[in-house]
Amino acid sequence: MVGNENSHTPVMVDEVVEYFGLPKAPLQHLVSIKDKKVFADLTLGAGGHASAIVTRGGLIIGIEADPELVKIARKTLNEVCKVYPACPADNLDESFIIFNDNFINLTSIVKNAGIDSLDGILIDLGVSSVHMDDHHRGFSFKNSQGDLDMRLNPGLQGVKASDLLNALPEDKLEMLFSDYMEFRSVKRLVGSIISYRRLRKIQTVGDFLTVIEKSGLSQKRSRKQKINVSTIPFMALRIAVNSELENLEIVLPKALSLLKKDGVFAVISFHSMEDKIVKDYFRNCKNNGKGMVLTEKPLVPKDSEIRKNPRSRSAKLRILKKL
Repeated sequence: MVGNENSHTPVMVDEVVEYFGLPKAPLQHLVSIKDKKVFADLTLGAGGHASAIVTRGGLIIGIEADPELVKIARKTLNEVCKVYPACPADNLDESFIIFNDNFINLTSIVKNAGIDSLDGILIDLGVSSVHMDDHHRGFSFKNSQGDLDMRLNPGLQGVKASDLLNALPEDKLEMLFSDYMEFRSVKRLVGSIISYRRLRKIQTVGDFLTVIEKSGLSQKRSRKQKINVSTIPFMALRIAVNSELENLEIVLPKALSLLKKDGVFAVISFHSMEDKIVKDYFRNCKNNGKGMVLTEKPLVPKDSEIRKNPRSRSAKLRILKKL
């Protein structure tokens, strides 16, 4: 695929393409709009999965909450459509329609696109590599001077990560971290947050790193752990800022209702809480006769993909077909 300076490597593209019933390779001929299947990418990101779909003759409705990623995705798809004949650059509206919005508004977004139903839906959870490589918005802890923000859409979201740490009472802070860390670690971390903010506000990435260090979590890191000790607290905070788990629970039934019969629903998750929500929802669909689970066990990236893209190692892909 054609790249750009803000590169992001999409996860398990081949598997998504296969389950969506699309050709393995980009098509070398023009595809008429009437012959195109319609897919919704609810987490468009930098446009990686969408690029694979449009070059194989699909029409994408792309939804992305982050306005900066919308710009990147639009540029990516424009460049792709200059190269591949299945999505010609002279008629881009027949290849992709992009909305800068939260995917919980899926129903109205699809209606505004003039679409009645969908052949497939993709949700690729978590944050983009573009976010992790941006050292100024607080998603990564590589820049200690960066603002502890973590909002996907600062224009619409009022509460930053630092606001939560400075304002939430002790019990709410414990709830924020308790799904991701053991009880003793949560108590130590929250105690450190309370102690730190009595002296000064938590404002930067460096402030939160200091809080984590003073909590003693770094001393609990196992030799077998492959992730930095700060990864889990940062992830839990980002999920809370963007209401990621709540929004996922909201969008799943909306997405299913928009799928055609035999339409395919694909969800890629990156941690156990996300995966559990998807697993439970797909199981309920199966038990209620609404869907067929095509992946009794989630698909995971091949070793070759993990070598090329280490960030893919925690990904899990679950697939449901609507009945």
